[in-house]
Amino acid sequence: MLRPVQASVITCAISMLLGCGSSSSDEGYGCADVVSPALEIAVHDAATEQGLLCQSVITLAHPGGEITEYAFVDDPECELKNESMQYHAFEGEAGLYDVRVEAAGYHEENLQDIEVKVEEVCGGNLTKRLDIFLEPKGQ
Repeated sequence: MLRPVQASVITCAISMLLGCGSSSSDEGYGCADVVSPALEIAVHDAATEQGLLCQSVITLAHPGGEITEYAFVDDPECELKNESMQYHAFEGEAGLYDVRVEAAGYHEENLQDIEVKVEEVCGGNLTKRLDIFLEPKGQ
């Protein structure tokens, strides 16, 4: 079974193959060959600024009420993600998202009403980067 991140990457790749590519559309716009993520989320220790993505669980609450959880704990490929995860939104998924980040030994962080924008002409995303700094418990 595919994890949500893997499914997003596969869906993104298919969209790029079937999408507008680098050719111009009828309105004269050129579309990028690479689809940008809607959200790029990096997780850090607030005291040391060390990356914590591989110890984290990130939960996204979508505008329509759907909840997606990305668990990077025990993910053997996590180190390849360069300490940030990417979420790709597609047509109809723009709106306000809630983001919760948890890691063992740290206070969870909750962000509300994070705006995700999808570019109308080519369906690409306008990337919003979130750097989350978790406070260690007991401090």
